Amino acid sequence: MVKFIQKNRVQGYACLFVLALGLLQTPYNVQAAQEIATTQQMAEQGSTEAQFELGTDYIQGNGVAKDMPQAALWLRKAAEQGHSNAQTLLGSLYANGEGVEKDTQQAVTWFRKATEQGSAFAQLSLGQMYESGEGVEKDMQQAFNLYRKAAEQGLSDAQLNLGYMYANGEGVTKDMKQAVAWYRKAAEQGVAQAQFLLGGSYESGEGIPQNSQQAVVWYRKAAEQGYAPAQFSLGTYYEFGAGVTKDMKQAATWYRKAAEQGDKGGQYALGYSYANGEGVAQDMQQALVWYRKAAEQGSAGAQFALGEAYESGKVLALDSQQAVYWYRKAAEQGHANAQYRLGLSYTTGEGIEKDSQQALTWFRRAAEQGHAKAQFLLGLSYTTGDGVTQDAQQAIAWYRKAAMQGDVSAQYALGAIYYYGKGVAKDMKEAFTWYRKAAEQGDVSAQHNIGVMYAQGVGVIKDVKQAVIWYRKAAEMGHANAQFNLGVMYLLGEGVKQDNSNAYVWLSVGVANGSPDPQALRDSVAKKLSQPQLASAQKLAGQYFEKYQSRSRRQPLVEPT
Repeated sequence: MVKFIQKNRVQGYACLFVLALGLLQTPYNVQAAQEIATTQQMAEQGSTEAQFELGTDYIQGNGVAKDMPQAALWLRKAAEQGHSNAQTLLGSLYANGEGVEKDTQQAVTWFRKATEQGSAFAQLSLGQMYESGEGVEKDMQQAFNLYRKAAEQGLSDAQLNLGYMYANGEGVTKDMKQAVAWYRKAAEQGVAQAQFLLGGSYESGEGIPQNSQQAVVWYRKAAEQGYAPAQFSLGTYYEFGAGVTKDMKQAATWYRKAAEQGDKGGQYALGYSYANGEGVAQDMQQALVWYRKAAEQGSAGAQFALGEAYESGKVLALDSQQAVYWYRKAAEQGHANAQYRLGLSYTTGEGIEKDSQQALTWFRRAAEQGHAKAQFLLGLSYTTGDGVTQDAQQAIAWYRKAAMQGDVSAQYALGAIYYYGKGVAKDMKEAFTWYRKAAEQGDVSAQHNIGVMYAQGVGVIKDVKQAVIWYRKAAEMGHANAQFNLGVMYLLGEGVKQDNSNAYVWLSVGVANGSPDPQALRDSVAKKLSQPQLASAQKLAGQYFEKYQSRSRRQPLVEPT
């Protein structure tokens, strides 16, 4: 649930109070001046209503020049005669230091007098003083009680605050059903913040059954009143098609409305829209404009995006130091990707001095948030002892976390650990399981290794046809050992029809790509071919060599014989 932060609440509610009384500012004119003269005469004769009206005229500049000290003077006269509205307004003037020296204790005194007469606005204002601890000892229970009194009189802002206190368990036991009930009362009176919070309740399903369509209804009401957080939320619903038909143009429209009001979420989302051409024409310059605005307001996502832009040098000039600067800002806010990138920067020394301890610190922070690549690198640090004491069990634990998320490097690492028995008992079935997972994601070394395991029946039932399938996958990705082994399978006729020409082709490609296996086997196969067959095989081997170039490989397993 988004917590609504209220600013200058007492002052804001004092203004609402004046408007609620219908005391709207009117232009100065002769008729108004005559009316003021009559009002002043009555006020000087002791009429509390006239004193109150004259005070509000001075506040609004109605028929007289705006004069806050004069307003305070006449409101005090009415207040001292027990006029509750005058007491409330006078308290507001003291709370804000308008027309009088700021004095929160005096504000409390006058709010309390009006509260005792049942003034809802005074109850709200005194509740705010207890909540903030201004002019009185902070007391959330007293604040809650006062808000309830005002809310039960139908004051929408008190209803909003009461809902907020129920939602956060402040001054009362947390109760989301009650929070929603009071949000709804305020929302139905048109309070934008309450409409937004009611939409958030429907989104989260807290205190009311989750309902995306109802969330959209209330977000829209608040958004159409110009409430920026609601505009941003409505944009996200259009982006993801929740509760409404997915519409990226509408998403970008609402993001822009929020962004132009300074909402950092809207600014980041609009930047992302420009970066990816979603709902607007792709424009990286505009993306960076909005990312920067959001980043400077503390948006971790935008800070990370700026770091990426400086690191890649594709739109902004390449600047590793600036990349590190923005990655750090995002990382310190808990952005896992930024923590990972900052760890990499400390590892490589790009934009900052190398520091394996710092790298490990940031990898760990990202890893603890579930970042798979950071988990793998943390596991690798425990394997190598880089920046930390070697610990096979810790390495396995972190590799497993990453592997379970589908990180291919971690899956391969676990396969190797179980195959070679590094820190655990050898377990060929477990090794095969993890190698296969990595192989199915396209890891060429894992593809080769499960080919070996199928060929030898290690960790899996022997299946030479499957061995050929996986050797071929790895061979066509440029794995030299897999190319050589595929040649062996053709030579022996295991899993494929025996074929000396194809055997020669793949043995030749494997040797040319750096397989450590003996060239003598290739040469012995060449002797079995006629001159035309050998010429044809050598030509095809040359084509395959160009097509299936050698790629880096991980530690090989024992090859089939």
